[in-house]
Amino acid sequence: SASKNERILSLVEPKKAPRNWKKYKQNFVNPLLVLRGNKFLKKHALAFEQAEKTYGVPREIIAAIIGIETQFGQNLGNFSTFEALVNLAFYDQRRADFFKNELKEFLYFTRENNYNPLNIKGSYAGALGIAQFMPSSIRRFAVDFDGNGQIDLIQSEMDAIGSVAAFLKEHGWQKNKAIAFALDLNGNIPDAFLTNVHPSLLV
Repeated sequence: SASKNERILSLVEPKKAPRNWKKYKQNFVNPLLVLRGNKFLKKHALAFEQAEKTYGVPREIIAAIIGIETQFGQNLGNFSTFEALVNLAFYDQRRADFFKNELKEFLYFTRENNYNPLNIKGSYAGALGIAQFMPSSIRRFAVDFDGNGQIDLIQSEMDAIGSVAAFLKEHGWQKNKAIAFALDLNGNIPDAFLTNVHPSLLV
């Protein structure tokens, strides 16, 4: 069983301060992370090439996601995944059904892979591994990309690369399509946008 963890519950509380893109950007687009990203791309050049061929997702997109999620495996999280999911499923009612399902998926995942569920750690929201997949996403979308017969997103960087690509492909990624589109509002910006977006974004 898992007792109530106030720290986990406080971390998932909606933030009162408005979101600030410039501050957020500094955390993830900085010289150190770019350096780590270049090393990661070079280290796994063959895996990225195979991911691009298999799923059509560019290596830069895959690497960027892994970099933002865990700084290329440097920070997988120190929270007990079991404890985090129990708290969000039974002590926080906002998304209780979602997290109850994730708890179920997590227990299936640990049983299928002969893991002790009490030994696995990840984020305070129950995501785990190099790519920070939720348990249901691991069971549905993760792939054995290093070919060793086991899907391991906690230690296998190659499995993480392939799984991110597979996830994006399954969610509609289309090769060589634009990732952003210009929107011409003829100067008529909706009030809802202006009232819900931090001024730092309006640059």
